[in-house]
Amino acid sequence: MNAIDSSRHLESRSTDASAADRPASGALATWNRLFRGNYRAWWIRERGRLGSHEWPVLIRLDDVLVLCHDGQRESVEVDDGHYHELKAVSHLVPGLALHLLHAQERALPGIDANELSELERLLEQTRGDSFDDALHTACETFLDAYRSSGCVSAAAIEELATAYRNALRPLLARAGEHALRSLDKAVRGFESAVGDPHAWSALSCVVCSDHQPRYGELSKQYFARYLVSRNIGGRQWPHRLIYAEGRHDVDEALDLVAQRAIDARIGRLLLDGPSDLDRDVLAHAAATTLDEMFMTRVAAA
Repeated sequence: MNAIDSSRHLESRSTDASAADRPASGALATWNRLFRGNYRAWWIRERGRLGSHEWPVLIRLDDVLVLCHDGQRESVEVDDGHYHELKAVSHLVPGLALHLLHAQERALPGIDANELSELERLLEQTRGDSFDDALHTACETFLDAYRSSGCVSAAAIEELATAYRNALRPLLARAGEHALRSLDKAVRGFESAVGDPHAWSALSCVVCSDHQPRYGELSKQYFARYLVSRNIGGRQWPHRLIYAEGRHDVDEALDLVAQRAIDARIGRLLLDGPSDLDRDVLAHAAATTLDEMFMTRVAAA
């Protein structure tokens, strides 16, 4: 739909008595459709520019980095598997503790000797899999204590948790370093392949994920540092980086980039800044009203 199409069917004034009491309602509905039609027209234009020579886009999809540029899409794997291996190791201790605690806190039958033996066998198979020796020993001690007492004690949990905390940071540090170096190699390879600093200065980056954004997400941290280091976007670099929750392919990611570009332009033109439409439109009003509501309640208490 274009701007002309959206305004062709302007509503005539109603002669209904109830409508006369609300003379603006029909007109406002028409303006709403006019806005949506024009927004759609702008979105189609921006969407068509994405992935062109003038507007390259990098998209992180799981273990793949995709470059959209010159009307083409290139992809490269960015993880060597070591990250996932180390991440799995970090899940072992919570998995063990929660498994034993589940039966205890739900008043279910305890873990029997056969299942404990199977857990011990699985634990032994992890030895050497980038597993901290002290943490491995703590897991064995934890299982031995359960076998002896038939329950998970507070002391046993604290001992296991201490060993876990001590081992976790270096484990995750290695995982993070491998993932970041692999991602950086892929990004720099694409930058060299494009070979046009002017085109690269228009870069947008998207991190796609199935779950809600987590504080300090690795790829987003990397792209933030990369954009700043290359002075891409200048002070407006945050608008070149998007976390795309629930977007699962390249086209969905590009759709979102086009939408955010239009929202940023509306914010710059008509509101207080390019980020205004990233927030709930009632956010400030809600915060102000809630301050007044709860200050009054506290004063009255």
